[in-house]
Amino acid sequence: MLLVIPTAAVFSVAFGDEEVGLHFVLAAGAFLLASAMFDFNVPKPINQLACVSTALLGGIFLLQAISPLTSNDGFHDFAYITLGQWLEGTLTLAFVAWCFVMLLSDSKGRSRLLGLATVPLLLVYAAALWASNLADVPKPPEVLKLLFLPVFVWLLLESRKPADEPTVMNVSAEKT
Repeated sequence: MLLVIPTAAVFSVAFGDEEVGLHFVLAAGAFLLASAMFDFNVPKPINQLACVSTALLGGIFLLQAISPLTSNDGFHDFAYITLGQWLEGTLTLAFVAWCFVMLLSDSKGRSRLLGLATVPLLLVYAAALWASNLADVPKPPEVLKLLFLPVFVWLLLESRKPADEPTVMNVSAEKT
C-alpha cells in the first residue's frame, strides 16, 4: 500500500492515466490485507467479516482499474458511481473498524502508540466519508485520505511482531 504513489506515477506514464495504477495497487493491497487478516489476534468472526469486506473492496478497486482501459461508459459508471460510492465507503469503514478492533485486541508496545495516534483519526474520517455519501452533504477534504498512510505503516509494524501464544479471545472464538 505504501507503493501507491510511485506506482501511480509509473502507470500515468505508461497508460496516460494515474487512476489505473492507483486502483491496481489498491486492489492488490486490499487482496493482500484480506489474506493477512487471520495473522492477527482478533476474534475469528470479526476477522472473517473483515476478510470478506476487504476482498470485496479489492474487487471494486480492480474493476475501477480496468474500467478506464475498456472505454465503456456504462462499465465506468458501474465501477465508479454504483460501486464506488456507498458500497466502497461501507467496505472501507468496515476495514478501518477492523483496524480499530485489532488495535484494541492485539496491538502492544510502541507500535500500539502509533496505532492509538492514527487509527481513531482514520476511523473518524472513514465514518464522516460514509455519512457524507448517505446524507448527500459535502465530503471531507481529499487530503485526509493521507490518514491511511500512517495506519498502513502501523499495520506493517504490527505484522512484523512474532505471533504470541493463543489468547483467551482467540481460543473461545475458535470453539464457536
